[in-house]
Amino acid sequence: MNKADGEKVQAPFKGPKIFRQMLSRLAEEDNNGINRELPFAALLFTILAASGVTLYESWKKLCSIDHPPRFQKEAKEVVRQVKVLGYDPLTVMQKRAEKMNSKNYREFLLGYVSAVRSG
Repeated sequence: MNKADGEKVQAPFKGPKIFRQMLSRLAEEDNNGINRELPFAALLFTILAASGVTLYESWKKLCSIDHPPRFQKEAKEVVRQVKVLGYDPLTVMQKRAEKMNSKNYREFLLGYVSAVRSG
């Protein structure tokens, strides 16, 4: 459409932009929650690993702890995928890392997976 021809130029639809902003704000809040809880979860994984607890058992223990609500939700999803779908915990962690927007959490998961797989 051209203005010189006397035709009306249709304004772009602005509805989806509002929804994109809302979704990005929700994702931002979610990332903030997981980033805030990451040091606690990293410490918990480290202590449990030093105590001889397996990776999967660490995720199961994290399910039962009430303090980090975002990590508890994440742990329940990891345990569900291992129990129901039959994946191994490292594969689930790698898949979860690929879906996460939080760079810190993604690097934590992928670093853990890499360290365990390389021995």
